[in-house]
Amino acid sequence: MYSCLWETCAGYAEKNPVDVNDFCYDAMDELLKRQDLIQKKLAKKHLQEGCVVLYDITSSYFEGDHIDSELIDYGYNRDKKKGHKQIVIGLICAKDGCPVSVEVFKGNTSDSKTVDGKLSEIRDKYGISNVVFVGDRGMLTKINLNNHPDTSTITALTHSDIRKLCDMENVQLSMFDVDIPTEITFPEEPGVRYALRKNPERGQKERATRQAILTKIEGKLSEVANPKRKVTPETLGSRVGRIFAKYGNQKYFEWSVTDNTVTYTRKHGKIEEDEQYDGLYVIRTNVAPEEMSTIEFVEAYRKLINVEQAFRNLKTVQLEIRPIFHKTDERIKAHVFVCMLSYYLLWHIMKTVKKAKESKSFQHSIDVMLEIMKARQKNTVTIGDTESEMIANPNEQQLEILTILGVAS
Repeated sequence: MYSCLWETCAGYAEKNPVDVNDFCYDAMDELLKRQDLIQKKLAKKHLQEGCVVLYDITSSYFEGDHIDSELIDYGYNRDKKKGHKQIVIGLICAKDGCPVSVEVFKGNTSDSKTVDGKLSEIRDKYGISNVVFVGDRGMLTKINLNNHPDTSTITALTHSDIRKLCDMENVQLSMFDVDIPTEITFPEEPGVRYALRKNPERGQKERATRQAILTKIEGKLSEVANPKRKVTPETLGSRVGRIFAKYGNQKYFEWSVTDNTVTYTRKHGKIEEDEQYDGLYVIRTNVAPEEMSTIEFVEAYRKLINVEQAFRNLKTVQLEIRPIFHKTDERIKAHVFVCMLSYYLLWHIMKTVKKAKESKSFQHSIDVMLEIMKARQKNTVTIGDTESEMIANPNEQQLEILTILGVAS
């Protein structure tokens, strides 16, 4: 959607003697000035006291040099684009996934470093003092949870924390159920509740991923195991060390260097031990039982998938936030904000279309619907010395879509 807007601006500037700054950039600058006001209105409409707030971050990479930007920097790249600088984007959504606000951070900003600012934004800018803040395990760290003990939060434990939990005397692996979450509490953490669950499909994926990595490591070890020239044991050990430094998982291998050869074998006992934890996950909250049942706070955490869906739409589906051609921080922020507003419109369209499809009154997918609407034309009509622009009347399919969306034709 936004790429189409940019193409329209560029096409207009090419045909008309007007500076693209006047036609596009000035409008972006004015929009950015109103970002806080717009987001306050969205928050007022979609958030209220005691509501669930979803928060997550993603990154978006850049090509080329951007010497005029202080936001673009190297960092943990969620797009798997090593060697590319990036920005970090934080998105607040209502429980149903409706976007409310977006912020651009420097490319090397970690998840957890953005939490304090978001909680302040909700409290101070939007005037909401009581929310249930839902964030992923890398975001709501122990430090953040300790810094905000009075804030209601829902998050998940890391793999290492799950292992520590399972090492406790009154926690057994049999307590992780597929269908019903098992809630546990501890006297040393009053007010904190843990829900134990097991996801078999996720467990299979984790097991398959581990096996693939181990197979790859074995392939790399076989390449250095029998060098063609005689080398020192230190050199062989260094080569093996580099392999494990790159791929990790050294704990699953027993290896040694003898007689110009590397011998290695898998620690099957250790692998089987860790496989017991595949697919296990633990949701943590300090929300009181009378406010949320076990199932309710587990489902609230699972709503983070709505933010992930927002990022997918922003980055790879209809909106295509990348590539970003802007060079200055203000324009980059404006670009991201326009994309968020575009997704806000798309979210409402998807919600309306879903409701229509459930009632059997409409069958087109979003992609097909957008293609149908693209065919509607705007024509320039010249009569004598008078030139005017006219939008063609919608055809039958377009009229059906406009009617479903409640938009005047």
